Amino acid sequence: MISDFSSNQIPKLCATADVWNRLNKSYMGVTAHWIDLRDFSRKSVAPACVRVKGSITYAVIGATLEEIFNTYGISQKLTKVITDNGSNFVKAFREFATEIEEFDKFIPVTINDENDGEGENVELLNELEDVVADDDLQPEIPLIQESISSVLGVEDTQLCTLPPHFRCAAHTFNLVATTDAEKALKSSARICRQAFSKCSDLWNKYSRSTRSADIIRDTTCISLQVPTCTRWNSYYDAVAKIRSISNSNMSKLCTQLKLSNLSSQELIFLDEYLKVMIHLAQALDRLQGESDCYMGILLPTILTATNRLKSEEPRLKVVKPLVKAILTGLETRFGHYFHDKEFILATVTHPKFKLEWLPIDRREEVKRDFLGQIKQLRRQDGLVDDE
Repeated sequence: MISDFSSNQIPKLCATADVWNRLNKSYMGVTAHWIDLRDFSRKSVAPACVRVKGSITYAVIGATLEEIFNTYGISQKLTKVITDNGSNFVKAFREFATEIEEFDKFIPVTINDENDGEGENVELLNELEDVVADDDLQPEIPLIQESISSVLGVEDTQLCTLPPHFRCAAHTFNLVATTDAEKALKSSARICRQAFSKCSDLWNKYSRSTRSADIIRDTTCISLQVPTCTRWNSYYDAVAKIRSISNSNMSKLCTQLKLSNLSSQELIFLDEYLKVMIHLAQALDRLQGESDCYMGILLPTILTATNRLKSEEPRLKVVKPLVKAILTGLETRFGHYFHDKEFILATVTHPKFKLEWLPIDRREEVKRDFLGQIKQLRRQDGLVDDE
């Protein structure tokens, strides 16, 4: 299937790229995705997983990606390359992409850019450091601030060319759920720290002692889920699992394991935390789907999460600042997409959404844009429209 990339049967495709470390070695993986024109099904392959030696700078990322794309003859077919928000990925495309994503123009690239490198470790999850094995964490990739000419010792800065870039929406949601949420939780720092610390004690007991794990299963009739720092939803799921234990069983369990039980205030905090975070968890699940995740679902997913959070806010007592911080994060990180014609048209052409999600006063304008795009495509194909 990979050998068919150069075929006219695949006129356009998109790619994803990621870098990770394993056993002190760095690797870059690339996947490619397209729509089969014969039956309109999604096709996916992983054409490359290459060893990358030395420091993973933005220049190295750019050169490695270009080499992979040229090897398979897909450089001119790529509509977008999707990566996480890591500083070096963002800067590589800012330097080398043929088109710069509008949002990228206004976000400064710094070493401390919201801890958004590979495997960022957010303070909210500090309690988990003893739970998660070292192999689950990926160290921050160092950012080289010099210009590419000084890095490589040459004058020509146009050494490679990359397709347009798009930041992974799921990873951006992840930053809202961690980095942005953390700022608000600091206003409830004491109760937040105590509640999560007691949850962490339970996860430690469950993961490190078979005897303790047996006690937990025998007392509660459930198996706990231990979170990992590399997948935020696992943290939400792990907290939800703990709150599925009845208060009486939790009291028995803590007595048997010689742990401090959760107080009534801590239980209220965890319950409200879950009521808020479930909306981000559901959005993340939708955006990480294998078969039904299309560009056209992003805007409705953001709108749904936003509306549900606004509806939930009046009923909360402890974590109202958390809702405000998340809503601000969603607007800051995703607000510009609601003015991006590409994303708007992707949504209105999705059979599930069409024009229904748009404010009534914008529907005619978007409809005209859509019809204009159809006419342009027909002209490109040599077809003449009837006026």
